[in-house]
Amino acid sequence: MEKFDITKKDSLHKKYVVQRNELLYGKTTVFNVTDLKIFKLIISKVNSKNILFDDFYEIASDELKALNINEKHLYSITLDSLKKLANVYMKIDTNDLEGNGVIKEVGLIQNNFTFKKYSNKFYIAFHQDMKDYLLDIQEKYTRYPLADISSLKLKHSLKLYEYLKSISFEEIIISIEKLKKRLDINLNSYEKYAMFKIKVLDPVMQEINDRTSLNVQYEPIRDGKKIVKIKFKILKVPTKKENLIELEVPTYEDKFQKYLNQKFKHNDDVYEIIEIDKNLNVARVKNIDTGEIGKISAKNEIELIDKIEYMMNSDE
Repeated sequence: MEKFDITKKDSLHKKYVVQRNELLYGKTTVFNVTDLKIFKLIISKVNSKNILFDDFYEIASDELKALNINEKHLYSITLDSLKKLANVYMKIDTNDLEGNGVIKEVGLIQNNFTFKKYSNKFYIAFHQDMKDYLLDIQEKYTRYPLADISSLKLKHSLKLYEYLKSISFEEIIISIEKLKKRLDINLNSYEKYAMFKIKVLDPVMQEINDRTSLNVQYEPIRDGKKIVKIKFKILKVPTKKENLIELEVPTYEDKFQKYLNQKFKHNDDVYEIIEIDKNLNVARVKNIDTGEIGKISAKNEIELIDKIEYMMNSDE
């Protein structure tokens, strides 16, 4: 299938979803893919550098249509989603002030949204709980173009897309148990890998590869006869502009040497940076427990340093 062209979504042009990873990893079991896409549309209206929300945010019918919401029932579908977003609290795994793990329930939007007749626009205000996840963002966050998820039809595709965008590796190994958690799948569902592959992995991979800017490959990892982990290899489709940027970047020899052989924690595993290839803009890392080799890859030296520094300063 031909790769989905996000440039065709003019009404979503230059709209980006910026959110802290804690919100991205929140439990969204009660929401469907339409609910989540509408929520991401509202988030794209927020300036993540601000310290206060605007009084309200405006979403228009042409934007909702661009998200591939049924035009015939656009108003009723949007209204139903907004009611659900306003009345359901999301559970988020986070830490308290002492660093202890806690589950926090947070409100998403306020229940006073309005729709002005003949304007084809909704006006929505965020719940104040969202300030911690959408405002004054400086670290541990994910940013992606809203148009990239506009044609996704499966909720699991959206959830996996966001997770893959939130990590800094181009190769990642994740246990099936943790993957189900990230996708909001009951741990007791699809107990046999064959069913998980047929019902979840294969259709989700096809959607992500056909309808977003990511190219993803995966392979199962066995422990004896049982498949217990999945290895994802993520390749972003390069643009001509990105290729040109590579010619303009300076070198960062001192910073590269600083991080060589340093260790960091990511997804409950400890990694060591064992090699940095400045020509390929790749940092190779080794899982201290398993010995498996992964990599942090970028389009230029500046981005590679940014990614390494993010991983070194992150306790995710």
